Amino acid sequence: MFFYHLCVKLAIEWKTCFRVCVTSRHYPNISIPEHLSLNLELQVGHSSNITRYVASELRIGTDRTAQAVRTELQQKASGVFMWVVLVVDMLNKENDEGCSPRKLQKTLQAIPDDLHMLFRNILTRDKQSNEKFLLCMQWLLFANQLLSPEDLYLAILSGTSDEDMPTRKAIDIRPDRVMKYLLNCSKGLAEATGSRYRTMQFIHQSVRDFLLGEHGLQLVDPNLGDNMIGRSHERLKQCCHNFMTNPRFGPSKCLPYRGPFMVYATQNILYHADALFAAISRGNGNALRAILEAQAEALPTTSRIHQLYQSLCEDMAKSKYFRDELERKFRRVDGVSPLSYAAMYCGERMLDFLLETGRWLPDTRDQDGRTPLSNASYCSVDRKVIKLLLANPEVDPNSRDDAGRTPLSYAAEEGNTYCIIDLIQDGRIDLDSRDNEGRTPLLYAIIRSQIGAVSLLLRTGKVSIAYIDRCGLSPMDYARRYKHPGILGLLYCLTA
Repeated sequence: MFFYHLCVKLAIEWKTCFRVCVTSRHYPNISIPEHLSLNLELQVGHSSNITRYVASELRIGTDRTAQAVRTELQQKASGVFMWVVLVVDMLNKENDEGCSPRKLQKTLQAIPDDLHMLFRNILTRDKQSNEKFLLCMQWLLFANQLLSPEDLYLAILSGTSDEDMPTRKAIDIRPDRVMKYLLNCSKGLAEATGSRYRTMQFIHQSVRDFLLGEHGLQLVDPNLGDNMIGRSHERLKQCCHNFMTNPRFGPSKCLPYRGPFMVYATQNILYHADALFAAISRGNGNALRAILEAQAEALPTTSRIHQLYQSLCEDMAKSKYFRDELERKFRRVDGVSPLSYAAMYCGERMLDFLLETGRWLPDTRDQDGRTPLSNASYCSVDRKVIKLLLANPEVDPNSRDDAGRTPLSYAAEEGNTYCIIDLIQDGRIDLDSRDNEGRTPLLYAIIRSQIGAVSLLLRTGKVSIAYIDRCGLSPMDYARRYKHPGILGLLYCLTA
């Protein structure tokens, strides 16, 4: 919004017409002076649309109690159309099961009126089909591409029920049966697009936000734990493998099967296995252990995977051996210290594990003089890694490498906005630190046209734009050289 306000200010100064339409949810709130606001939920047409939808789609009869249910539903919705769609589907389902209007009324009264609480209610109320629901959500969240209804149908069956798997003949996969199956598996949270080539998607972005941001998947299966994404990809990889090796679809003397899901399975099984390959190649013991644990749970105790998993756990328990192995392997990688390598590639858990061993100082430098914080700032890693390092009192946020550059300098160059925010909020940062070439973090952000980084640095009010580097050039000179109008506008406002 800082950039938006700047554009408005420049438009007024230059007497230029500037109009923009911004759409957003209620949260986060966007404050814009001198604007025309349109809240769809408060429009007369929006309320009447909900009324028509309920009258058309809620099929529970026409007696007095049914009418009371319709009225109460609209009042409880508070104008949230998505809430209405989900609740209408739930009431229709209970009505089809023979519930009386009074029972439907009690059901409606028990349904939470908050959308996210409703999602939570949907996820936890029916435990019978949780396995299919979980797999359906994992496919919608983590598939490498949008799946057709037939693809998703076979993908779920390949991971849950071989008995229900249809034969090779496409005629056995009836579209109406497929959609009924997917509607039941998704509990109404997924739909097919209306385009010519139909694909499955969530009924609303808020569903995806809840499943990922509010730990919705862990409500269905607490065993997913912190490694939800890794375990999910492992499950999808297993589905692809099951389908490819299924005698009904796998290798055959007749023509190979190239129907629904087979193309996806053959082309993307390695995509879903990538998490495992990455864990092995990067030495990420925590991730590897979690993935092997997921494999072990799905296989008999006599499986070689069980032995491998137990062996890994025993090796990690032998701290000295594990630390020696880490140091031996990591030192081969371009002279980077184990802590820096873990910060760049292995995530918070592995870095925390290495820090707890006490084997290496938190500010251990690599062959270029960079600390783990500098390397993490350059690589745009998980924000948790930056916070973990900054929380350590032995980490110097202003550490300089052999080129005189600081973590903030690298974060600004790469446009790592979250890292810049965390470094600024730390309170110990020298915002105008100069490297051996006389360049500050602001100058690197300008050279790389990182307008987000430039904006964050300028908003502190503590960076200078009047200095020159060893080449005799100022921030404004570089902004003109690289011809970035947004950055020029930001600097112009400060010099005008």
